[in-house]
Amino acid sequence: MSKQEIEKLLVEAIDKLNALDISYNSQLTELKERIDFLEEMVSSQKNMLKDSVEYIKKMENKVSA
Repeated sequence: MSKQEIEKLLVEAIDKLNALDISYNSQLTELKERIDFLEEMVSSQKNMLKDSVEYIKKMENKVSA
């Protein structure tokens, strides 16, 4: 193999690695966005559940009184 052929293969390998890195970073960004969205949804659901429990307790206290 000549020096030029080896250099060409190295350039191709580097290009492929760069493409994989870009793809990986894109997927990672998308996953982080999904996680953020899910965390917001869980937080919202927890708050709604907390409010519901407080409301039910108030209603139970009114019925008991």
